[in-house]
This record gives sequence, structure tokens and C-alpha cells, in this order.
Amino acid sequence: WDFLARDPWGEEGGFFHSQLFVLPSPGSPPPFLAAPLRHTLGNYASRLDEDAALKGVNLLRAFGLHHVHGPEDFGRAVPEMSLLGLREAVGAGQLAIRASSAEEQLRQCLTFLSGPAHRQVTALLRELARIGRAR
Repeated sequence: WDFLARDPWGEEGGFFHSQLFVLPSPGSPPPFLAAPLRHTLGNYASRLDEDAALKGVNLLRAFGLHHVHGPEDFGRAVPEMSLLGLREAVGAGQLAIRASSAEEQLRQCLTFLSGPAHRQVTALLRELARIGRAR
């Protein structure tokens, strides 16, 4: 997985993931990168198209559910602070997508979530629908 490493301090331990972007001039030969700085997993966009679980992890993390590191976390309860942040971002239209689209994409998240996380996001969607009708 291309996501955060797990650490003994939990989510509060910090992010331990880094990326290296090398942007050479067009037409120039590829720069030398030492083996530890490279991976052979291929193009990320292609991998997303080929792997539903990776696509799910990517979608969930895009919504701020950073407790998800891989498919084994699809059923883990969403930390309360993450859920509050998500509620506020979607409810206040603070995401870079239309509110109706955000709710639609949250419903897509449900296809990957299970257990407590599924129940939490389902409840959030119900609450957002109720708030939307009250406006």
C-alpha cells in the first residue's frame, strides 16, 4: 500500500510517509535514483483502476478517514475527531466538490466500509440529509 506506515502511538503518532517527485526537463534522460528510492509497483493511476481495495483506501483517505491504511481497516471505527471534521466539511460545503456530489461519494465509501465505520458514515449521511431538508 502507498499509505502511511503504522506506528506504536496510533493516529496521533504522526505521518511517516514521504514522496519523492523528480521532474526532469522534457526529453532529458531519466535521472539516477538509488534503488531504495524507487519502487516497481507501476503507475499509481493504473493500479487504482486494477485494484478495487486500493481504490477504496484512496477514496476513504480523500474524505479524511486517515485511520484507513489498507482493506483490513474498512471495518475499524472512525475516530470521533475525523467524523466531526468530515461532518463539518461536507455540511458546510468545505470540500472541493459540490455538496450533493460529496454526499454521493460518501455513499460510494459505504461500498468499502463495514461494521462500525459503515454504521457511522450511514448515520452521518442521514444527518446530512436531515440538515439539507431543514434548510
